[in-house]
Amino acid sequence: MLKQILDRDFMLRHMKAFGTHLDRETELQKSGDREALNRARQAGVTSDDMEQAKVDLNQAQNDPEASKIREGQQVFLPSHPAASALQTAIQQQTLKMFKMRPSAGNLPTGDHLITDLSIPGVHDTDTLFEQFGPADVGWISVGFALLVKLFRGKRKFNNNPAPPCRIGNAARLILIADWGTGVPRARKLGQAARQYIEQARQAGSGVHVIHLGDVYYSGFATEYDDHFLPYWPLLPEEAGTFGSWSLNGNHDMYSGGHGYFDHLLADPRFARQAQSSYFSLENDFWQILALDTAYTAFDLEGEQAKWLLDSRRAQPGKQGILLTHHQPFSGYEVVPDTILNKLKPVLESNLILGWFWGHEHRCAFYEPQNDVQYGRCVGHGGVPVLAPSAPMPKGVQYEFGDWVLGTEPHFARFGFAVADCANERMHVTYVMEDGTPHNEEDFISPGERVS
Repeated sequence: MLKQILDRDFMLRHMKAFGTHLDRETELQKSGDREALNRARQAGVTSDDMEQAKVDLNQAQNDPEASKIREGQQVFLPSHPAASALQTAIQQQTLKMFKMRPSAGNLPTGDHLITDLSIPGVHDTDTLFEQFGPADVGWISVGFALLVKLFRGKRKFNNNPAPPCRIGNAARLILIADWGTGVPRARKLGQAARQYIEQARQAGSGVHVIHLGDVYYSGFATEYDDHFLPYWPLLPEEAGTFGSWSLNGNHDMYSGGHGYFDHLLADPRFARQAQSSYFSLENDFWQILALDTAYTAFDLEGEQAKWLLDSRRAQPGKQGILLTHHQPFSGYEVVPDTILNKLKPVLESNLILGWFWGHEHRCAFYEPQNDVQYGRCVGHGGVPVLAPSAPMPKGVQYEFGDWVLGTEPHFARFGFAVADCANERMHVTYVMEDGTPHNEEDFISPGERVS
């Protein structure tokens, strides 16, 4: 990710200026300009698509959500598809122009707490479009129009769940969320997760690495190639040995979900998922069920609620664990109760013991509530935020607060969760980006507790 594009003021200034360039490219196409028509043809857009893109751009400029930045978050990742699409379009053209790629090998630290990439010769106060030539801005324009077109032509939802995956009674699940930024410390986290894969391999345990969603900025196919697949902890040659899984996130859907369903899930490592965004893993003691809450944000598209209820009723003797991208409840943000309402039959039947989710870029443990004994947010996989400084909100019993030493203000460390199944026991270790554990616990059914 590029330094300037992650800066809110820089992006808002360029979002405002971009409309003029979008109009110019549209007029060139309509006038029959050969180069403009060639750009449109290669991008797969028409002048009608360009005009619709302008409408969406105007909506983003007038939407207060498009300019917001979460408290404590140190990068601009807007929750508006058109704003995210412009970030993607600028980044893709810049990477192409300058033949840039993230550094490999030793990962930078210190000055690269956020990113190690910057647009050459462009400072935060510069006007980017004046630095680029008209053709380059033309490519950004058609790229933006394509992403808006993809978002508006959302990829069809796959209503068939992936075939149930049988895992061993001794199995390791590595849970990573909101990781798809490709920034140096997120790549470092991938290396730390690799250490836990090797541990399990040496112990003879099966391993499944599960991403809980969000590849930035807008889930465009090339962003999986830039930010995700090269750094995924499981190697391509391990596709048939260990399991790779990924949930859908709201940023994955900002380009219509095409990159998620048809590019990421088409990678051989994710073959078990059968290009479905909901799936299950189970052994003799545990049933882990993952739901898509992003195809329709904070909701369950298709027959997922029924599938979940049927799956749990068929195996009531096993403990149930849920995985989602969005949070079912929160002590930090106001969230809709749509997911909880749809899952009320399974929750009120005490068929869910634990629930892991991402979306909020933090790690927090919740007290038992909403018929969930263990509610755990682990969305701190790859988005730079500040370490929490306020008191924990009501209902939160633990909040990960470690920071990168020597930083002022304090940058929170990234992290992930490692869930080890050992027959009826599930031991969960919460790990920092450098591989060091910071907390651990056993998931125990209330009926099995010793008073």
